[in-house]
Amino acid sequence: MQNINQHQPKNKYSKLDDLNIDLAMNKTKEYLEQRFLKEGISNFIDGNYYFEIEKHIEISFMINNIKSTKIRAEFDTTFLNNKIKPDGWSPFLEKTR
Repeated sequence: MQNINQHQPKNKYSKLDDLNIDLAMNKTKEYLEQRFLKEGISNFIDGNYYFEIEKHIEISFMINNIKSTKIRAEFDTTFLNNKIKPDGWSPFLEKTR
């Protein structure tokens, strides 16, 4: 049985923590973008990269990334369509398509 309330704030402190995590992640994203752009890191600018903050990570995304490293080839795909929702958010470096 799935706990649908797993990520709901448990109390006023938990809700405040969630808001603080959100604020911290957005500040981190802004800082990294400014630092990479201001310092002219060519791979970031020329490669059309940007930072994205996601509220969940798909299991298939993680498996595909690990497969691309050629370190491991076999995976249990039972939960391939599931997602992980961490307490905070997950920052990703994306490339413009």
